[in-house]
Amino acid sequence: MKTSIEYGRDVIVAAILDGKLRWYASEKELWILDQRKWAEAFRCSGHTVSVDDYSDRFDIPVVNENTAAEFLGFLQEDLVTTAHLHEMLRNLNLSAWDNFSHLMPSLLVDFQRRELNSYYSEPLEFEKYVPDGWGATYAPFFQSIPMADRYWVIDGVDLLSKLPLSGKTIAP
Repeated sequence: MKTSIEYGRDVIVAAILDGKLRWYASEKELWILDQRKWAEAFRCSGHTVSVDDYSDRFDIPVVNENTAAEFLGFLQEDLVTTAHLHEMLRNLNLSAWDNFSHLMPSLLVDFQRRELNSYYSEPLEFEKYVPDGWGATYAPFFQSIPMADRYWVIDGVDLLSKLPLSGKTIAP
């Protein structure tokens, strides 16, 4: 289980597979679901990209409902429990957003519904690189997480309830 999460390198992801929500703290590039689209975007902007080399992501170029179980199987070390994330937050100074923002969820990936919801605050737009036939939204998704899995509720206070939240939807 991951003991540290680095802002800018890692993201916290709620992944739903077989009706079960699990939290992962992983390097953000792993969660670009369609790396072929991402590579094409790099090529279109004039960068050189290794063609068909997805070894840095377990040789899975597209993570979708058909490859999710295999992909998540490789991420066992990145699996974190709600209780662990809650305890990590509890041990921080919660008086300023910058003290704990790195522990807030960035993505909700529902493999059954074929949907990605992103609220990642940095320039990487996960919602642009989803598998064909998937929906993608850049918007807060925190209210759709079951209450028992909301590790950011500390002593009855929802740390995310006071944020100005907005978003945009990208059609499949």
